[in-house]
Amino acid sequence: MRRGLRQIIWTRPYMGLGNLLYLALWCDLDPTNRRFLRTPRLRPWLDMFPTLAELTVRREEVRYTDVRRSAVADSYGRFGEDFSEAHLEDFVRRRLLEAFPPVDSDRVVINVRRGDHYSDHTVRGLFALDVDAYLRVAVPRVLTQRPVSAVHVVSDGLDWCRARLGWIETEMQLPLSFATGAQGAAADLATVATARRLIVTNSTFSYWAGYVHDVLYPGTHADVWAPRFFSRGQDDWSAWQLNPRWSVVEDIPGGWNS
Repeated sequence: MRRGLRQIIWTRPYMGLGNLLYLALWCDLDPTNRRFLRTPRLRPWLDMFPTLAELTVRREEVRYTDVRRSAVADSYGRFGEDFSEAHLEDFVRRRLLEAFPPVDSDRVVINVRRGDHYSDHTVRGLFALDVDAYLRVAVPRVLTQRPVSAVHVVSDGLDWCRARLGWIETEMQLPLSFATGAQGAAADLATVATARRLIVTNSTFSYWAGYVHDVLYPGTHADVWAPRFFSRGQDDWSAWQLNPRWSVVEDIPGGWNS
């Protein structure tokens, strides 16, 4: 009986902003007949991105005839396959960009994803990487592009970052600062997305910051650095979400399992 025109992505409750934006991007191609299920984790972001509400549906609003789509078995995040660069940039301009004023600072912002990627043993087995080894490759490569005035770290694991990333200051001789996290995730996203020079880890939150960066600062795609690795749950472990014009660290000493 579920053969209606409207398709509903059955959003998983654990999905954060990055994953939700990929669902929204798919729905944006046909907002009349495509929606994703609104969850509590989306609600706080609607103040920042109010038009995303147009692409959602509450559970009680789902019709019996609506086609249910899986939020995980179906693919939404393959750059150039599930979405085009042109549509992505148009989506960013129409639905996200107003929240992100450009900045003049040429400092490098590093966004380090910790959280359940490292605290939950099941998730850790899929997503954890040697972040320190990755950044020891990425930071010197950023320096080969042009000089760096300072480095600022934004993370959901600031204690780890303070304990492990001091070498950026002591060995690389670069002024180093850390976000406090006191203003919440929205402020952290704004700091990362408006950075003119950006190093990210394997996080959809980071990838969307990179997409916003590309629209804010046209022609500077190479100023976004990302690891090729995303998850061991994929056959090639590769981050399908990366813009091919970004600068990519293909491997690290010892490999992604080190």
